[in-house]
Amino acid sequence: ILNTFLAAAVLNCPERKYWAILFGGVWGFFLQWILSNDLTLFITMSPPHSRAEYMGLYVFSSVILSWLPPLAFTVLNGFGASMRLGLASTNLFVAIGLFCYFRAGNFEQAVEQALRSPREGRETSKCAVPTYDAIELEP
Repeated sequence: ILNTFLAAAVLNCPERKYWAILFGGVWGFFLQWILSNDLTLFITMSPPHSRAEYMGLYVFSSVILSWLPPLAFTVLNGFGASMRLGLASTNLFVAIGLFCYFRAGNFEQAVEQALRSPREGRETSKCAVPTYDAIELEP
């Protein structure tokens, strides 16, 4: 959030265009770990027998919600607002995401609950991921 507000404040004239490289680097550095770990965390917290349904929900919500920040930026820019205000407005979506994140609960409890989730009256185990040890490969 701080990087986006600083970018909106600093990138106010064409002479400062090289500052965009710095701000882009900071965005990339701090967002990369989110992009690489969010799917792993989501799968870890989903019940093993329902991972396909949860992946569908994950992909659906990612696709549905990914257009909102660019739409807000475009609408503000289209109505004549400053591009700096449009860039800063994307922080609203980050704040909503942080609010949801802090309301999500404990990770360990979520994993335990997902592993205890019964399927057809059976308990699931931590080793519910299929392995390929039993498959014989032909040369």
